[in-house]
Amino acid sequence: MKKVKYIALAAVMTVFTLFPYEAIGAVDFSSDEQGWLNRCRVPQSSQADVELCRQFRAYYEKKQAALTDDLNAMRDRVNELKNDISKASSYSKELKEKMAYYDGLIATNNESIAVIQKEINRLSTAIEEKQKNIDARYDLIKQRMLDEQATLGTNMELEIIMGANDLVDMLRKIDGLAKITESDKKEIEIIKEEQAKLKLDKSEQDRLKEEAETVKRENEQNRRNIEVLKEAQDAAIAYYQQQEADLAAQMRSTQADISAIGNNIIHIDVSDVVIGGNTGFISPVAGGYVSAGTWFYPGGGAHLGMDISTAIGTPLRAPADGIVLYAANPVGSNSGYLGNWSGYPAGGGNTIHFLTQVNGITYAMSFFHLSQNGFAVSAGSQVSVGQTMALTGNSGNTSGPHCHIEVINLGSMSVSEAVSRFQSTADFSWGNGWGSSAVNNNCSVKAAPCRIRPETIF
Repeated sequence: MKKVKYIALAAVMTVFTLFPYEAIGAVDFSSDEQGWLNRCRVPQSSQADVELCRQFRAYYEKKQAALTDDLNAMRDRVNELKNDISKASSYSKELKEKMAYYDGLIATNNESIAVIQKEINRLSTAIEEKQKNIDARYDLIKQRMLDEQATLGTNMELEIIMGANDLVDMLRKIDGLAKITESDKKEIEIIKEEQAKLKLDKSEQDRLKEEAETVKRENEQNRRNIEVLKEAQDAAIAYYQQQEADLAAQMRSTQADISAIGNNIIHIDVSDVVIGGNTGFISPVAGGYVSAGTWFYPGGGAHLGMDISTAIGTPLRAPADGIVLYAANPVGSNSGYLGNWSGYPAGGGNTIHFLTQVNGITYAMSFFHLSQNGFAVSAGSQVSVGQTMALTGNSGNTSGPHCHIEVINLGSMSVSEAVSRFQSTADFSWGNGWGSSAVNNNCSVKAAPCRIRPETIF
């Protein structure tokens, strides 16, 4: 009787000790974080692999918490800009890169959640199938015992077996019996293996459900992090914009060498230029929204034009029939950042200067921060209203994709006179200057040439 008990105890230990402990040494997760994320968001094939994934999850959560602490420290650095605006450029770029990092995490996590849910559903099917197989083998063994009863006289053993409370109890009792067929022994081993796989599948399904919820919480934190960074970036941009106009004036005062940009200035016989018949304007940028109006930024600081925030690649259309006085696209479409003084005028990035007449009044218009790709005009091009001249971008001194538009009212100046004057000066401001003082050179306080708000005509 004791022998039977010992055998039964061994069977119980075999059935329930399904996942032997395996010591796992320290792993350097930092060398392949994305690989570990991908690996641990699908079911594992062993308990050792499950343990590795739990270790990686602890490592990853600790790292994300440290990044959040660093982010808060980064946010607090915005106060340094009050005394040193020269740091705004590098600080703004750093914030932009960090926001892009968190945007990337959110996108990757959303994809992972879909993958995890797919694996959870697959495990549900696998668990159901394994349980059916185990139940079928269980029923097969029971039926064999019943068949043996009639021919082999195994009444006592059968009573023991059939008195089992459940499958596990039955296996324990069967292991304690000496008289059992080799076929049944094989079936029992198969059941044990299936039970081990079933237990792992159920455990992994629970782990993946927990992982999906964890990833969702990570994305919530990532979005909060982006909000913190955006708040810091807005503050940095506001500090910068308070001094931007005077910085631009300083940079543009050094751009007096017309020969350096001669190839981008109109060089046609002015007598060949004919513009007339325009009775109004169309909006040069379809869609988008005004992110900053003319004369002043929302947070303070002079702003000599209107900013239309729109996606890179939005068509820039001729607002009326006219001629291109200047066109240049020397820099990348998405190369802009605060303090980037590329292009002409300095900070404009890729630019177009355009001349037209509407209802007898001559206007000069500047379009800044355009894409390098899609430039459809050059200096001297005569264009029709609605014709695409270029695409919007994020080049030069910018905080993000938009088109900056300035308009100069030249009054009754003839087209030929305007072309001749620009050929000799290449002055996009037409004598109205740059910087905060240029706000006073608007048409409400001085005669043409003078600055007007683009919002009044578009």
